[in-house]
Amino acid sequence: MVHYCAVKCCNNGTNNRKDLACISFPKNRLLRKRWSDFCCRSDKKFKDLNNPKICSPHFMPKDIRTTLNGI
Repeated sequence: MVHYCAVKCCNNGTNNRKDLACISFPKNRLLRKRWSDFCCRSDKKFKDLNNPKICSPHFMPKDIRTTLNGI
């Protein structure tokens, strides 16, 4: 499945960057709101996403925790 980054003006997706990790928004409502604000998107397409993701280049390496199942 192809995933795209939800951040405004970011063209990263797993179709054009095989090394890319896409991290799902957190379940916590407050954190989810902060992530949504970071994306700077208000268009309908973004609002309709049921599982938005942000690509790994928007994170510091220390912020990404890798598990046995992936990120």
